Amino acid sequence: MAEYDIMGTPIWVYFKDSDTKATIQPPKIIEGGLGSIFSIKADEIESYKLDRTEGELHGIFDESMHTITFYYRKDNWAETEVLTDKYIVVQKDTPIYDDINGEQASGMMHENSTWKVTTRVATKNGKFWYQIADSRWIMYARNNIKLVDTPNDIVLTDNGETALTKWPTMPFKAMANVDYVANSAVSVYYQPYGREMALLPNGRLVEVLEIMHDPSGVDWYHLAPAGWINGIYLKFQE
Repeated sequence: MAEYDIMGTPIWVYFKDSDTKATIQPPKIIEGGLGSIFSIKADEIESYKLDRTEGELHGIFDESMHTITFYYRKDNWAETEVLTDKYIVVQKDTPIYDDINGEQASGMMHENSTWKVTTRVATKNGKFWYQIADSRWIMYARNNIKLVDTPNDIVLTDNGETALTKWPTMPFKAMANVDYVANSAVSVYYQPYGREMALLPNGRLVEVLEIMHDPSGVDWYHLAPAGWINGIYLKFQE
């Protein structure tokens, strides 16, 4: 009679960014015979350093589910801070980047515009970066941007007058569905880059009233009865 090894429950190993929680390497499945010993080591991943670990790295294969998650941080990041209800007011035209490297700008943030920020990162070379709500990054410079608690904080121009930017809008009548992530919701704002007013679930049918072209290349849509949404989260009906 043939003999078969009885296998323990496989161990799932995940590799994630400590700050964004994004998967940075495909997960691994570790297998072994029931009762055999396992010992798991973190992989070395280019441009990342190991930050922390969740789960048991050493043990015995049994019939229970085991998962291990290795969290990594980009190796040039010294410190990160999650920001709540924080905004930056641009005081001078400033480049914006898709990631923290500063090699090639993806657009410009224009003077007197206001942007919601979600994360602050300090890099090992002494630079500070802010991540805005659409996931792009701006490098801090004292004379270029100002951090404020609300989008309605007053910013004065050199001649003492209140600075106000209002990009032109155009009528745009259409129906669209929220196109985000399954079982998730996307933010709707009182004004572009303003304060969050509501959440709309993925797939929700909405009525669009007008469009605003952001000089940085982002289209914002005004919804009925109120609120603005970034155009990348809408799928228009034929």
